[in-house]
Amino acid sequence: MDKRVESLIQEAEAYYRQGKFEAARSICYQLIQVQPDFAPSYKLLGNILQLSGKLEAAIRAYQSGIDLFEKTSKGSIQLGECYADLGDSLIKIGAIEKAIACLEKQIILQPNSAEAYCTLGILLHEVEDRKRAFDCFTTAIQIKPNLAEAYGNLANLLAELNQVSEAVNCLRKAIILKPDLAELSGNLGALLFEQGKFKESIFYLKKAIEIKPDYANAYHKLGQVFQQSNQLEEAVACLQKASELQPDFAAAYGNLGMSLQLQGKLCEAIAAFHKAFQLQPDLSLLFFKGQKHLEDTLEQLVAFPNTPPKTVCLSIANIAVDLDTNKPDLTYIKINFGQSVYLRAPKNSSGNFPQVPPNLQERWGEFPERYLAILPNGRAWGDLITTAILTEQNQLLAELSTGNVAHFTQVNKLPTIKKFDGTIAFLSTIGGDTYYHWMMDILPRFKSLQFQGIDWDAIDKFVVNNYTRAFQRETLKVLGIPQEKIITSVEYPHIQASQLIVPSVPSSIPKWFGNYIQGVPPWVCKFLRQELMPLAGPNPLKGYERIYISRQRSQFRRFVNEEEILDCLGKFGFKMVILESFSVSEQIAIMAAAKAIVAPHGAGLSNAVFCQPGTKLIEIFAPRYVENCYWILSNHINLDYYYLIGESLEKYYATRPQIRPLKRLYKDARTDDIYVKIDSLLKLINFANLAY
Repeated sequence: MDKRVESLIQEAEAYYRQGKFEAARSICYQLIQVQPDFAPSYKLLGNILQLSGKLEAAIRAYQSGIDLFEKTSKGSIQLGECYADLGDSLIKIGAIEKAIACLEKQIILQPNSAEAYCTLGILLHEVEDRKRAFDCFTTAIQIKPNLAEAYGNLANLLAELNQVSEAVNCLRKAIILKPDLAELSGNLGALLFEQGKFKESIFYLKKAIEIKPDYANAYHKLGQVFQQSNQLEEAVACLQKASELQPDFAAAYGNLGMSLQLQGKLCEAIAAFHKAFQLQPDLSLLFFKGQKHLEDTLEQLVAFPNTPPKTVCLSIANIAVDLDTNKPDLTYIKINFGQSVYLRAPKNSSGNFPQVPPNLQERWGEFPERYLAILPNGRAWGDLITTAILTEQNQLLAELSTGNVAHFTQVNKLPTIKKFDGTIAFLSTIGGDTYYHWMMDILPRFKSLQFQGIDWDAIDKFVVNNYTRAFQRETLKVLGIPQEKIITSVEYPHIQASQLIVPSVPSSIPKWFGNYIQGVPPWVCKFLRQELMPLAGPNPLKGYERIYISRQRSQFRRFVNEEEILDCLGKFGFKMVILESFSVSEQIAIMAAAKAIVAPHGAGLSNAVFCQPGTKLIEIFAPRYVENCYWILSNHINLDYYYLIGESLEKYYATRPQIRPLKRLYKDARTDDIYVKIDSLLKLINFANLAY
């Protein structure tokens, strides 16, 4: 090598190491003038240009160096490094396909470079070539078993391929190799959350935050874990911290709004959603997602002149204060006072869950008073999940509104309003298209109208969420509601009426209304039994003394080992029934005849309201989703109630990988399927004195 060339290289490299890129670049240009065919000078120039942010120029320099290296057939190691550097620049400008080609050439020259395989795997994963990406990551690990980055990226790929347990194992190995990399602990915490392992998830997310105190994503995920496990104070604190660390974190504000709403802090929740949609306006459209009849209207949404609501009335009893008016624009008609009830503790054999879940613990509880609100020119929103009641002056009546109300208040475009002359009774409520909410919320609201002696002939229309299902038509026929008077929120989600009558919410009581029981009140049980029990007929149905209610026709919350359960229960005389295959009358007759019932948590247990006092009821839950509505119902009608918490699905599929579903095992906790260990079920059957 010419001494002048050697001197210039040393000088350029010295400036480069010192971060004096302008001086280093100037020397490189001199070097190229002195010896234009010296390939290493182009590689060094490319590095300098890349660090200076001049990516296009860096790419040209690297390419010149590669051309010279290939002509001389020398320096294969440097040629491989040059391809690696060129690939890095191409990645930074988003030229992924070209970067992939560079990495493939580097690997030909440097077949033992684990880092090259790992980078190529990342790129292939990005272009969704998962098979080749998997091969690259596994090859990188074979070459260099202590490469934490390869394990971490393989974990991301495996999680995407629905191999969550394998992904968790990879992340555990990566953390052993690189315990101070916060992202590894954060990703592991997120996957453990998907598996329903809340405690371990919280541990790793906290560890990620300890390593990296400004890790906004970890705080966000930790907030979601706390929210899902009903630790709402902790959830709010984490989500607030995430939004403080990253003020433009729209999703953190949205989840903060959800947690605040679950706490009953509606006004604070509305403020959080407002901030989320300021940062990312299209998030407001999520309100319409998941309901086809609303998604079909997205292109026809119109700006409503008075959105969001001008004011929020949390309690109609305090409406004058909340709305700052002496003449509230509504009529309030009390039906009866609230009611205190004592809820006896449920029974469990303590075989798999010795501590009673918080929402099943013995206590006194309160149900609010019942009333009617009559609004001149009142306005209502209704879909299958959320309802909102507003006065003519656009004041939200929060205690009559259910579901994701805070989100709704910040949606500034809605379907065109449908105006009705006359009197409309608005009965839609959260989940009103499902069997449970239909029976426990919708039908009792008809009863509330009856209590005041309102002439149904004077009501022009009754609004319910939907009216397409057989159980809806059958029960309204029993109540004597003419079909021609029914309109649905599916057809008209946004309405206004000359006179809007809205009964108070029976069981799905808005949390912000007060610390009331979120379940069916005693009067609803009495009403349903009085109105619908006669459908069972005068004589008990034979052959249904012991029944197992299957959810095999449902899309979620099914027993994954149902055949084992059927075999077990069959030995004790239990008969499987699929309630949705029967009419409502037949369902009532079956439940009225039952003396013992085993069922996963689901809408079919709404019919337990028709059981005889003393009937034994065993309800089985998924670990992440324990609801108390049927325990509350059982208290009202004196059922002998037992519960069992299922096992983690991971335990089931770990020994049955061939039947592991392609979809993620864990998404919304409400949809988790259930795995029941037969030993636990047998122990509970014996504990409940159901064994022969």
